[in-house]
Parts: sequence; C-alpha cells; structure tokens
Amino acid sequence: MKGHNAFFLAHTIAVTDVLIAARLLSRTVPDIVLTRLYTERSIKRKIYVASPAGDRRHCIEPDGSLEFVLQGQWQAFFHLELYRTKLTEKRFKHKIASYVAYITSPVHEQLFQTPALDIAVFCHDPHLAGTLRRWTEEVLHDAQQEGLGERFYFRSITDTATTSPAELFLTPVWEQAFGTTKTPLIVLADETT
Repeated sequence: MKGHNAFFLAHTIAVTDVLIAARLLSRTVPDIVLTRLYTERSIKRKIYVASPAGDRRHCIEPDGSLEFVLQGQWQAFFHLELYRTKLTEKRFKHKIASYVAYITSPVHEQLFQTPALDIAVFCHDPHLAGTLRRWTEEVLHDAQQEGLGERFYFRSITDTATTSPAELFLTPVWEQAFGTTKTPLIVLADETT
C-alpha cells in the first residue's frame, strides 16, 4: 500500500508543498494569478499521446500542473515532475519522449485550452538534476527536437517545505535543456523598459 511507503509519502508531501507555494505566490505577488491547479489525481489517466512509432498510446501523468496569468497579459502553464530518488534511464527517457510527442501534438491545447506549456522538473539534489537534464537533452537530440529544450526546466531543491514561493518560482536557479544561463521558472516583464 502506498500510504505505508516512506518514499511515496515524502514525494506526495513535496508535491503538495509546491502546489501550496504556487497558491501562496499568487496571493503575495499581484502580477501573478494562479488560475488553475491540478493535482496528480485530478489529471491521472487523462493525457495520452501516440508513441513515436504510432503503434500505441502512452499515458503521461505529471505530479501536478499549474496555470498562471502573468501581469494580466499572458499565460504560463507548467506540468510538474518531482524526483527525490534516481530512476532508471530508460524509464525517464521514455517519459521525456512522451512529452516530446505531447508538445508537438494538439493534445495539450485540446485538454487545457492554452498553447502555453513548460515542464518543471524538481530534483532532490544537484547531481540528479544534472543527470535528468542530460538525459532530456539526449532524447531531444535523438528526436531532432533540440528547440524544445527551452520548455524543460530543471532545479535542485532539498526542502520544498521551507523554500519560499518566490525562491521556488522567481529566483534564477532553473536550468533549461541546452541552456547556458540560469533563469527563474516564472519571468515577469520589466515594466521600466
């Protein structure tokens, strides 16, 4: 039973921390409005994409999803993936390949009525974040979809409970696939320019 599994509970708590932080961010930063929040349970078994060979369908199950309206002008939509322990390379790369199929299909816009889409990958430590970023880059390279690298964000975070919402989303600690600089997950336009 999942309720008795310490790793499952720690993962569930970390996901909940991120979702709560998103709600708090929306309440404390006037230019950021959280318009939709999805738990893993609410989107379970809803996102299906065709395999690259087109012979089967794969289900993508993010740990959660968030939609924000920024500065009253544009949307930002994130599927969240939280990893506390290392998983197999094959399994992770399969998930990224499924995300590539999802991003390049009309499925996301049909399900969520927005073209905005990024994948935010939270990792328990920097080594894991680096490994998952590298595997993502390998999948994107093999699929000749390097341009999609800007949609995949990675960061390490050891304690989601004590990290402030601003630090979680607005601090430039995120790395994009193939990126060379760190960036915030949510970027607000500078109104002075």
